[in-house]
Amino acid sequence: MPRRLTTIIEALKNDADRLRLFLMVTVGYSVFNVANHYLTESLYLETGAHLIHVPSGIRMVIVLVAGVLGAVAMSSIRSASNLASTALSILSTL
Repeated sequence: MPRRLTTIIEALKNDADRLRLFLMVTVGYSVFNVANHYLTESLYLETGAHLIHVPSGIRMVIVLVAGVLGAVAMSSIRSASNLASTALSILSTL
């Protein structure tokens, strides 16, 4: 196999591994965040003020372990959450 083709195949394999890690982190954290929200709902002091908010610690660990990919995953989750919240508020006014 030519060396250039081998290099391209290796790069694609690495990209597939990165994509798999990104999807695992994104889905895993999202599920954990939703579960935490519903399980600790009675511990909310005010809207946005949590007595116990476990996902913030998990978010920091993910960024430390997964690096830039983890930070991008956390940012995309936050953006998707804000987009969904805005869409729901717009739909509720109709």
